[in-house]
Amino acid sequence: SILLGDLFDQETHLAIGFSDTFDTSIADDRIIHSSSVQGQALRHLFAGDQHRLDEELVVALAAFSPVRVESRREKPYGKLARYPLGTVAVLGEPRRLIFAVAYGLMGNDLVVRAPVEDLWYCYARLWEAVYRRGQRGALSVPLMGSGLARVDSLDRENLIRLILLSFVAYSRHRLICHELRIVIFPDDIGRIDAAGLKSFLLTL
Repeated sequence: SILLGDLFDQETHLAIGFSDTFDTSIADDRIIHSSSVQGQALRHLFAGDQHRLDEELVVALAAFSPVRVESRREKPYGKLARYPLGTVAVLGEPRRLIFAVAYGLMGNDLVVRAPVEDLWYCYARLWEAVYRRGQRGALSVPLMGSGLARVDSLDRENLIRLILLSFVAYSRHRLICHELRIVIFPDDIGRIDAAGLKSFLLTL
């Protein structure tokens, strides 16, 4: 289903986009902007406790190896270890898991860029993690890449189509979950052709 509302009002598992460094600091909006979905997740899901979020990330990422570690000289702020795009750190409790998927490259200039050609792969890795850990519970996803991650080559409607196509393609091999919710911020509805999306859904 595609619905208007607040991602964090959904009593389901959640997918949250992160950068390849899994940076978490929203201090002064220098690294992660507090208005981003990730910044809101820190407030809503971790009561603003960045230390607790970082601790959970350390545990969840222990099974993965960084592809590179930046020097403090090259990246003056934030975390230094870089993980492959598509890495999914599973946080939270079994009844409501948070699938933190690395889909954007955090530049040493602290600008996140999400290569559109990698989004399909990142979503495939997300579906794989949900299949393995989500126990087929409902999953809510935002429009990752529509804001500060700068996926400028796809508008919001085409981002929705990309999510739907990748979900359906993966679901033909195995059942990911019984319900997928794509949650759209109400201010974005004017940028989306609802009738066109409904027709597109009927073709899937």
